[in-house]
Amino acid sequence: MYRKIAAVLVLALLLTSCFATVSLADESNDNRVVYLDEDGNEIMPCWEYVSTTGIALSFNNGRVYMDANINGDSTCSYITARAQLEMKDANGKYQVVITYLDLTTQNTDLPRDFNFHRNRLANVNESYRFTVYATVYGKNGGSEPITLQTTGTYYPS
Repeated sequence: MYRKIAAVLVLALLLTSCFATVSLADESNDNRVVYLDEDGNEIMPCWEYVSTTGIALSFNNGRVYMDANINGDSTCSYITARAQLEMKDANGKYQVVITYLDLTTQNTDLPRDFNFHRNRLANVNESYRFTVYATVYGKNGGSEPITLQTTGTYYPS
């Protein structure tokens, strides 16, 4: 009888810890970098012309800071991109705050290195999503799309 009670308690603890893990995972989505395909589905990247990428969304002194970089490898010719900041509305949907268009490294000193650094005023306790949609062009005439995305919430210290 005690074994059955102990087994039920162990099962209850396991289920509780599983749900707690799921709950923590849902709450810790901020600052997670996501790579998306052309349809918006999350993917594991496998690039032909890129060596490294990075994206970050941070908050300080009432501002949201957006940083992104894409570094092409030796086969990269140049990179074009657009960057977009969105804020989550009361219905849980993201609405565009600002879009930065026509970003390019073509005809620059470092055509294989895309670096984006901007900031804007941020609303306290609001959630933001930062996305960079880029196309990396190879010297052989080919190209590949890259989409980087991250989220964050502004909690002042």
